[in-house]
Amino acid sequence: MHPPATLPEGLKPDRISSPLSEAQILQILDNLPQGEKYNRWRLAIQLCAVYGLRPEELRYLSIKDGANGSELWTIYQKSMAGTKEAKTEPRRTHPLLMRDADGYAINWKLQARLQVGEKLPPLNSEANGSEALSRYLRIRAV
Repeated sequence: MHPPATLPEGLKPDRISSPLSEAQILQILDNLPQGEKYNRWRLAIQLCAVYGLRPEELRYLSIKDGANGSELWTIYQKSMAGTKEAKTEPRRTHPLLMRDADGYAINWKLQARLQVGEKLPPLNSEANGSEALSRYLRIRAV
């Protein structure tokens, strides 16, 4: 079997993007205003950065008892590419702590904050979490 001789043009070209550096993420967080409304967005950005979550996964976070204590899980089930109707399994998240300019790990105690009921921002309707976070970030000065 061979690939097709020509590929059909996509409806729109792929958007070229690059990941943000730790310094850029910290700059965004540092420039958010203070207050409960903004702290919700701060928490959402921190969770995405530390746990590698998609914004949509924020609405599917769950604390479960594990062998070594409480664990943060995402129960979001994403469609698996190339497999009809197959979905990803819920998964335990693992933090990858960010580092400040001096190289010291920053522990925002995100799991503990969720456990005590710290609130996340409104993420609009189902499947629009990414759109909500993108819109919020676009209106920020930084």
